[in-house]
Parts: sequence; C-alpha cells; structure tokens
Amino acid sequence: MVLFILPISLILINCIFILIIFYNFYWKRRNLPDGPIPLPIIGNALEISNADRRYKCFADWAKKYGSVDGIIRTNGEQWRQMRKFFYKAMRDYGIDKDTVEKQVLDAIFRVIDKIKNEKEMGKLEHSIDREVDLMTGSIINQIMLGFSFYGERFKEFSGLKQLLDIQQVYFINQNSQEKLQNELDKVMEEKRGLAEETGEEFDGKFCQSDRTKLSYTNAVVNETQRLSNLLPLNLTRVANKDVKIGGHSLKAGTVVIPQISTVLFDERIFADPEKFIPERFLDENGQFKKIEENIPFGVGKRSCVGEALARMELFLFTANFFYKFHVYPPNPLNPPKYEKRQTFAVKLPEYNCSVELRN
Repeated sequence: MVLFILPISLILINCIFILIIFYNFYWKRRNLPDGPIPLPIIGNALEISNADRRYKCFADWAKKYGSVDGIIRTNGEQWRQMRKFFYKAMRDYGIDKDTVEKQVLDAIFRVIDKIKNEKEMGKLEHSIDREVDLMTGSIINQIMLGFSFYGERFKEFSGLKQLLDIQQVYFINQNSQEKLQNELDKVMEEKRGLAEETGEEFDGKFCQSDRTKLSYTNAVVNETQRLSNLLPLNLTRVANKDVKIGGHSLKAGTVVIPQISTVLFDERIFADPEKFIPERFLDENGQFKKIEENIPFGVGKRSCVGEALARMELFLFTANFFYKFHVYPPNPLNPPKYEKRQTFAVKLPEYNCSVELRN
C-alpha cells in the first residue's frame, strides 16, 4: 500500500510544482511585454549585474524583444501638492527672475577666475569636473538655502557632496570646440559693437538673452546631455491602476522603469548614437532644431522639476567658459576615455585637462 501511495504523492508534488511554474512564468506574464525570463526570487538581477554597463543591458533587451510605446501616468494627491508647492516656491524665490541668472553667472565666473589664477600661478592641469560639481551644488544651495559651498563652507559639506553624482561636462573634441568658439567670438563682437553704439556698459558675459543667437552652442549642450545619458534608468514608477499599453496589460502595483537610454541612443533617431555630433541638432540653415526624442530630463508630469535651472546653468557655463578658455588634454596622444562608470548616475572617470586663456 505504501509503495502505491508514494508514486501518487510524487506525481501530485510534481503537478503542483509544474502548475506553480506555469502560473508564474506563463499565465501571470501572458499579457505582459516580451522580455527575458526571470529566475525565482532574484528575477533578472544576475543579467543586469553581470553586464559591463548595467543601463546598456536594458537597451539590448529592447532590441531583442522590441520596444513598448506608450505613456505611464501616475497620480497621487501628495505628489501633486508637493510639485505645486515646489513650482510656487521657485517662482516666488527667483527661478523665473533675473536674480537666478545673476547667481548662476556669479558662480560660473568664480570658477573662471579661480582657473585663471591657477593658470597665472603656473598650474598646468585643472580638475574642471570637480569645479563643475562644486559650482552646480553651490547654485542650488544658494537659491534654496541662502548660502553656497564656496570657501570654508565647502569643507563642511564636502563629505555630503561626495555622495552625490552631478552631471559631468563631456570633453568636446577640438573640431567641435573650434566651431563653438568661432560662434561665441562672432556674437560677442556683435554685443560689443551694440554696447558702443548705445553707450551701455559692456561686461563681456553671455546671458540667457543670447541663447537664440547661439545655435551651435545650443547644439553642443543638447548633444552633451544626450551622450552623457546622466540618469539612464530614471526613477521608478508604480501603476496605480490596471492599464493597457500597446496590447499589454499591466496590473495595479506594477513597477515601471522608464528607459531613457534606449531613446537617447536609438539609431533610428540618432545616427551613430555613440559619437559626439552636435550638428544633428542643426537644420539645413545652421539654426538650432529641437529633437523631441532628446529627453534627458524625462517627459510628462514626472519630468525633472529642475529642468529650467539646469538648462540655464548648462548654457551659461558652456558659452562663458569656452569663450574664455581653450580646453585640451594634457597629453594629446592620451585623451580622456569616454568609458562611463555608473553609481547613482552615470559619470565619466575623473580626469584633468589643460586650459589656455583665449582673451
């Protein structure tokens, strides 16, 4: 009797095991988008952790299994109130006013003056990425809290700053740098001539009002953002109700991670996506053209709330810094590598560069 029951027990156990496998790996996933089969408990963590560049793993999956087009819309009263409060506070305290532009320019020219002084003292190499980190954090701190990271306060907050990864400025190639500086020189001469005609004070600085005249500068900034791909996986979203996207069903509670990198490096939109080509953002007349798929700040309600400030900083820094300095690698035969390393965000390896004062 025991010999008869034992095989039946094994058969039942096997059947239950097969049903569990069937439910978890087929039935529950039958309406989900195609993708790699996850392992029990750990899912696809091994595939992601073993990839050379973790964010690139998702791009490879998109090519293999096909993309899913659609919009995930998240709601929540607390989130709406926080975003509304943020925009109101930023408007009240200067994000839409000239004071913020002045603060940004002051921070940029502190960096420029510091590097000029180091150059005059005979320093041959400079850590521009560190200066950009410090400058960016100081601007945000000055606007939100009323003090910056400069001077003695940097010592107090340097430990905290090391925990954060802020966008790095790509080391642009010499051909692009020459085009950029030719445009900057031309527009600055126009500003100088206009100031002489009107008798206004000429400060030799590029401002937000110059943006429309600097098409190639805007192209360089946009291509730098695209290629930097600072936050490739973006922040997670959670579907708050059942939703269908492209024929695929997502249940309420499903975690969704927007894959910005698969858009920024899509060969159908950006030819040779791994190359630095600012010209892709220019039309046939050499004017700046917006490419809708260039979404480094995300899209929709959950896009970066600091986008306006970030774009202002990037434009003003690029225009003013490269007008003042020519940047080149200390060893032209061994320029900085474009290999990225990923922590919270994507960064280039630390590097030094040499600068030459232009004016």
